Amino acid sequence: MAAQIHKFTIGADPEMFIINEKTGKVVSSIGIIPGEKGNPYVADDMPKGFGIEIDNILAEFNIPPVTNCEGFINALNYMKDYIRAFVKKINPDYNIKCMAYETVDEDQLQSPEANQFFCDPDYNAYTESQNEKPVASITNGRSAGSKSGARVLGN
Repeated sequence: MAAQIHKFTIGADPEMFIINEKTGKVVSSIGIIPGEKGNPYVADDMPKGFGIEIDNILAEFNIPPVTNCEGFINALNYMKDYIRAFVKKINPDYNIKCMAYETVDEDQLQSPEANQFFCDPDYNAYTESQNEKPVASITNGRSAGSKSGARVLGN
């Protein structure tokens, strides 16, 4: 019989695009979303463990570790609603778009952050060697990723 895991936590730091609903175009989060990798913005009205930051041109958010599916979904939805309201305060035409890939106009890719992929080294699972970082400036495509992490608590 397989061992069962009874106590665990799960967290995530997904990314999403900001779009202008009038034009249908992606808008860079740089200059809109506060916070950066390793130093997320935490507002006074956010519960503990939540934060927002930029990742490339995308809006990224952090959630605190949770212990069940309902808590995970609630945390994700809380931050999606938070970022949606945040960007609409800046421009009522802005919204979030949860997509894996978007083509972005050149004028949104002018900052150094817009041309940086992968903040941490990426490794090949077969060779265990570090992969080369892709060169962001050769494409106007941007992708949203999501890292989730689970941690087992005790036995």
